[in-house]
Parts: sequence; C-alpha cells; structure tokens
Amino acid sequence: MTRATAGASGVRVRLARRDDAATILGFLRALAEYEGLTRDCVIDLARVRRHFFGRRAPVRALLASIGHAPAGLAVYSPTYSTFAARPGLWVEDVFVMPEARGHGVGRALFAALAGIASRRGCDRLTFSVLTWNRPALAFYKRLGAEPVSGWTQRRIAGAALRRLAAAGRPRRGR
Repeated sequence: MTRATAGASGVRVRLARRDDAATILGFLRALAEYEGLTRDCVIDLARVRRHFFGRRAPVRALLASIGHAPAGLAVYSPTYSTFAARPGLWVEDVFVMPEARGHGVGRALFAALAGIASRRGCDRLTFSVLTWNRPALAFYKRLGAEPVSGWTQRRIAGAALRRLAAAGRPRRGR
C-alpha cells in the first residue's frame, strides 16, 4: 500500500516513508507517555530510520492524517502461523492523537492493516492490549476482535535474555 486511501470521514492512511521518521518518533513518544512508559522509551531518530526504513527493516508503519494534520500511527510486522500454514500480521502499536479520537482514525488504520493482510494472504491480525486500557478494549471489540482464550503473553527481556543467550553459546577451551 503506497498510495493514500481516504474514508468518508476524510481520514487518509498511507505507508510511511523515510522522510516521516520524525513524525513516527513523535507518535511513539506520545504513545509511551499515554501508557506511562516514558522511562522505557529509548527510541531515537536513528533507530526509527534503521528499523522502519533500513535495508532489512523489521517493521513497517502506516500514518493516518485528517487534512494535513498527522492523526494516527500503526506499526506492524509479518508473522507466520505454523498450524494454519499462513502468514499473519503482528500489530505492535496503534496510536491515535487525543484530538483525533472519535473521527474514525483507528478504524481507518485497522481497515488498512486488514487490506495489507488480505493482499498478503494472511489469516489474522494479532495484537496485545493493556488490560487497563478500557477505551481500546471497547474499540477492539467493536471491530470484532476477540480475546484469545487459553493464551497469555510472556516476555524474556533484559538481563534474563542476556543470561539465556550466554547459556546457549559454546564454551571455549573444553
């Protein structure tokens, strides 16, 4: 999806370009503030450029606007379901500026993500939502998203990740 699409509400969604890096960074910092996670937000302009637009960029972004004003961001990457034997999309973040909420921006971003997934032959969009974020939970329910019963998300990060990686390295001299 390289061209912009506009819905009835005047919301336009397009694939982010390299010259959008500062806008993406601003959205990600606003999201971190909204979620109370600014202490964990270490992303900078160089990382946005490398991770979103580098030669082997692991993620992509969609930007939504109303008129010329940036209104929302969606960050996504490919996944694969071994059981369904089909690709999927992982939606890492969706953020709509507070002043743009209620204008169809979130719906337009998810519709664009669904379109990308459909064109790629994906069978699902998967994402997480913070349990305290009642507005997001209600919004996702209206879109038809359902909780995944029997599953809970886990993470290995920081010191635990480094310890695990070190445990898997071959030892020298033995």
